[in-house]
Amino acid sequence: MEASITLKKVGKLAGDKTILAGLTFGVERGSLVAIIGENDAGKSTLLKVLAGTEIPDYGNVFIHGIDSTKRRINSQSYTGFVPFNSDLDPFLSLEENIRF
Repeated sequence: MEASITLKKVGKLAGDKTILAGLTFGVERGSLVAIIGENDAGKSTLLKVLAGTEIPDYGNVFIHGIDSTKRRINSQSYTGFVPFNSDLDPFLSLEENIRF
């Protein structure tokens, strides 16, 4: 089965600090994945790269076969990202928050 999400040698830098270094992996459709690590390990950055809200400094991210580093608009229709600190109303459902 082909992976729905594929990263090939993805890296992200912040000044002289390496946040993500050469990540290569694939996730098949229907799989559950946990991203765990210490604070400042790059978890949120990885999710932002996957969602297309941040562009990797090198490497490629494929979402359903679409290279999101080259065709962000097409790949973003498959992804989303809600940051830990958001302006969502905790008393509304996700759908209600989107409509609001």
